[in-house]
Amino acid sequence: MSDPIIGATVVEIRPMTADEMKAEGWMKREVPACVVLSTGVILYPSMDTEGNDAGALFGIDNAGSTFCLA
Repeated sequence: MSDPIIGATVVEIRPMTADEMKAEGWMKREVPACVVLSTGVILYPSMDTEGNDAGALFGIDNAGSTFCLA
């Protein structure tokens, strides 16, 4: 089985849609950023590993500075 993430490129970063939020059962006001890959995979952060609600997606750039996708 091939991995749909390895080798894929980011084609879009956007807010999660209302339908996507509803499908996850998330009702908070915070809307997480989604990372859309060239394979059609959509990645989004959750507040925990159980997927209980939306979360924030942080990163560190190559200069060592942190950032948040919102």
